Amino acid sequence: ENAAHSASEYHRVLENLAPVLRTSRGLHRTLQQAREMMKSERDLINFRDQASASERNAELLLQDAQFGLNFTVAKQAEVQAINAQKMAGTAHRLNMLAALFLPLTTIAGVFGMNVDSGIKNHPANFFLILALGVLLGCGLSFLISRARR
Repeated sequence: ENAAHSASEYHRVLENLAPVLRTSRGLHRTLQQAREMMKSERDLINFRDQASASERNAELLLQDAQFGLNFTVAKQAEVQAINAQKMAGTAHRLNMLAALFLPLTTIAGVFGMNVDSGIKNHPANFFLILALGVLLGCGLSFLISRARR
């Protein structure tokens, strides 16, 4: 039990300890009944007391192993919760990038097609469309970051 550090190691300890505990309980019960039937036998008292000590030690060891297993499981849950929070932050940053660049890529996709609209013939329109895409991206990013709070 002292060498166990993972949930599978604690489980192995519990699995191997259960038959020992059942056996020591049965032995203690049997020796107690024998003691009640043969009150004059002093050796039965000693054997019964040794069986009682074995039962108590097995119970304590089982309890310690269960506490260790519970602690290991709780520690793993805590690590998973921390990792989930980190992943949520990463996902939020990815959403912010997508929100910033989605309007730009959409406008570039629509106006990048070879449709003769007359807009491309004016050089100032490039900067106007670029500014419109950046403003839409910033607005969308602002809305996403505000909705997250």
